[in-house]
Amino acid sequence: MRPPETRSACTADGVRIAYQVFGKGDALAFIPGWISHVELSWAEPSSSTFLHRLAEFSRVIVIDKRGTGRSERVDTVPDLETRMDDLRAVLDAEGAGHVVLFGESSGAAMSALFAATYPQRTRALILSNARARTKWAPDYPWGTRPEEYARELDLIRNGWDSGEYIRSFVAPLLAPSHAGDEAFLRRMTDHHQRACTREDAIALTEMWWEIDYRSVLPTISVPTLLLASPGKEDEATHLAQRIPGAKHQVIPVVGWEMWVPGSQAVTDAVRVFTSSVSDEEADFDRVLATVLFTDIVGSTGLAAAMGDRRWQAICDEHDAIVHGHLIRYRGKAIKTTGDGFLATFDGPARAIRCSLALTSAVKRLGIEIRAGLHTGEVELDARDVRGITVAIAARVAAKAGPSEVLVSQTVKDLVVGSGLVFDDAGVHELKGVPDRWRLFRTLGPATTVGPGSPLQ
Repeated sequence: MRPPETRSACTADGVRIAYQVFGKGDALAFIPGWISHVELSWAEPSSSTFLHRLAEFSRVIVIDKRGTGRSERVDTVPDLETRMDDLRAVLDAEGAGHVVLFGESSGAAMSALFAATYPQRTRALILSNARARTKWAPDYPWGTRPEEYARELDLIRNGWDSGEYIRSFVAPLLAPSHAGDEAFLRRMTDHHQRACTREDAIALTEMWWEIDYRSVLPTISVPTLLLASPGKEDEATHLAQRIPGAKHQVIPVVGWEMWVPGSQAVTDAVRVFTSSVSDEEADFDRVLATVLFTDIVGSTGLAAAMGDRRWQAICDEHDAIVHGHLIRYRGKAIKTTGDGFLATFDGPARAIRCSLALTSAVKRLGIEIRAGLHTGEVELDARDVRGITVAIAARVAAKAGPSEVLVSQTVKDLVVGSGLVFDDAGVHELKGVPDRWRLFRTLGPATTVGPGSPLQ
């Protein structure tokens, strides 16, 4: 098979996302880790062999995340929500309504979030050497320790252009058996340097350092397989135990990227798993969503002071503003709650930005609102949403002050890289909800993406 042509899909915000499609069979979207270059992947024999084998039983869709490879350069690091939107644009362009998602290493984060948010579009989920949290923690001992992270950043800063970063860090981690192969090292150096700049690599690494999507795992309702290299089986077992019905399998491949070398074992496992999955296995009535509750501060007193007619006019204008903003930020109004709204979003960053815009917009009416958000699994029916996530969001909103947007730790963790800034609002007990919950006050978008350089 000759390398396929590179296509592009235009996202809602006008960014062109590069991708390739090849093979025959059910659609399988392969989400590479960290950085990629869809065209240079064919220049590496191990990668080319891997892609050929996937194409033997799947219609494979491979994308470059925005800002890397052949995708359009942008001025911000793409957060997980943006990357989900980019994947949807590609799938829509190809008419792929129902796909197997195959996320590799850091590509597993977006794949897991997409599968939980859009189970109706996800036939099955495969996570390869997935890490649900990047940082080491006592309850996540597989994470990267700060000194290792600092060493990697230092090597990127000082060894990206020379190729020393690839030689001394990537090759031993990626493919230890190829660490002394000079031709391989030259190909990998060329691949990385052409896929993104040193500043891009630093920004993406800093964003990845903050990732923690453990709270998403229990909400994944599609058939899931976790593949792990030897030495990573404990982490795969830990994650599989948190995804309902998930399976895990150790593949005799040493290194993070499953295609170098030994791709036969990987593609065999993928083939067996995907062939066993039926479309009916996923439960489409439960999805991951960000739930927003708002209410007007001091509504009873305001109504008494204004009188019924004036207050009703204010409420009508308030409702129109809310509906307009929900349309703008792709939210869905579920129902009114007397003096507020219950709404859902398929992305937490959009939900936060909508909430911030609402708190500002309604002030011209002489009123203030409070807002609370939580992301989790909800049960859907024709007119309502149910579940503990809804209750938590309502309790979070009740803790908010005038013109304040409070979010749960889960929401904060899922918008890493979005440029949104938060202030710790402390640990709270939420009425009727187990445990104590750390909440965060949303301060708004930062003037810069973060401590690292943005994508150029």
